[in-house]
Amino acid sequence: MSICHRCSVPCIAGVEMSLGWNKYKVHITDQPMTSRACNTLRCIACDNAVVIFDNSSWSSDVDYYFLRTNYPNTKRLQAKMKRKGGSRAYCCQCSSTEATKLTCLDGIPSLQWVCGKHAM
Repeated sequence: MSICHRCSVPCIAGVEMSLGWNKYKVHITDQPMTSRACNTLRCIACDNAVVIFDNSSWSSDVDYYFLRTNYPNTKRLQAKMKRKGGSRAYCCQCSSTEATKLTCLDGIPSLQWVCGKHAM
């Protein structure tokens, strides 16, 4: 039987930040490897997993209808992406964003994403 943990504070980040379980409540600035970007995010609005694309950003014309039509087909989603070194593009079936630095999701009220649990 595996034990599952949720991130204490689910975060997104660019590619310089490792993906995984974030067990710390705050980011420790002098120890950047202590925090992680969650890789099991789930949207509570559309009830779908969040897809992550490394070194990418979204085109400005990505909207709800594009995501609704093309999620979870990664090839079709990539049609509205630009290459952007260091950035990660994130989306579910109803929302999208990108990050280059560690950003906690409690600071982005428009996203209804939570940690979907990490098996240990």
